[in-house]
Amino acid sequence: MLSSNKKPVVVFGATPLAELAAYLITEERQVLAHVVDDGYRTQTSLNGIPVLEISELPAACPPDSHELVVPLGFSRINGLRQQKCDELEAMGYTLSSYRHPSSQCWQGLQQQANTLIFEGVIVQPFVRIGRNVILRAGTNLGHHSTVGDHCFIASGVTTGGNVSIGQRCFIGLGAVLRDGVRIADRCFIGAGAVVISDTEEDGVYVGNPAKKMAKTSAEVTR
Repeated sequence: MLSSNKKPVVVFGATPLAELAAYLITEERQVLAHVVDDGYRTQTSLNGIPVLEISELPAACPPDSHELVVPLGFSRINGLRQQKCDELEAMGYTLSSYRHPSSQCWQGLQQQANTLIFEGVIVQPFVRIGRNVILRAGTNLGHHSTVGDHCFIASGVTTGGNVSIGQRCFIGLGAVLRDGVRIADRCFIGAGAVVISDTEEDGVYVGNPAKKMAKTSAEVTR
């Protein structure tokens, strides 16, 4: 389910994740184009959908009649995706949200701009999710948990109840967050990690139980 009305959608990026997002969105809405930064276009179409450069976008897809989604990954601990969202909004574009029909989200969930919920995600009652959040397939967010702005939650993540995830965090494939854990801003939680205690800002945590590594999250997500 996409937000707002039925305006056509433009997908930022031509990466595999952007290709996947476009494929899913076309089940409900018309995807008119992919768009990339000037100088980064390597193909003129992707699965039959035109690929534009950003300088071509306003004329081809005006902001009053099109919406965008930005399904980028977690480069610069999600800072790149945040930057692109800000740039597109400054150009006058509305950022849409997306929720796959197979997801199960409580009725009170307020889905914000560029929050993309993929296949089979479960969002239990009283969960709150910020803007520009990507929830990949099969994630389960426990009741009363919060996810801050600009996060990327990879496939198969499970949180207990009352978990707090700060802004610009990355939670890796199959990670488990214990009930009540607080994940500080800009943390990188590795694939399969089991987090049983609160974390520190900019930390990298791996293993079972998760332990803090020497590098910062900015160093591992350049």
